[in-house]
Amino acid sequence: MSFVACPNCGEESPIIDAKLNCYRCGLRASVIQQSKPQGCDLCGKVAELRPYGPKGEWVCFECGMKDEAACKRGFERRHGS
Repeated sequence: MSFVACPNCGEESPIIDAKLNCYRCGLRASVIQQSKPQGCDLCGKVAELRPYGPKGEWVCFECGMKDEAACKRGFERRHGS
């Protein structure tokens, strides 16, 4: 089991099934786990990536903004319009 500081009160709280469960203040929150750094499928830059490339590629912000319409379509394809 891993622990993380509660963003609400600072109490070290357990992460159970990707949820922070603070026993002190009662906060329940999803926890995003950090993943191993990866390179953009278009330029190779190691950065935070999103799956919004023209063909569903994982792209960095800069590559996503080169064709904003394609990025928007990728977002809508993934999340609905």
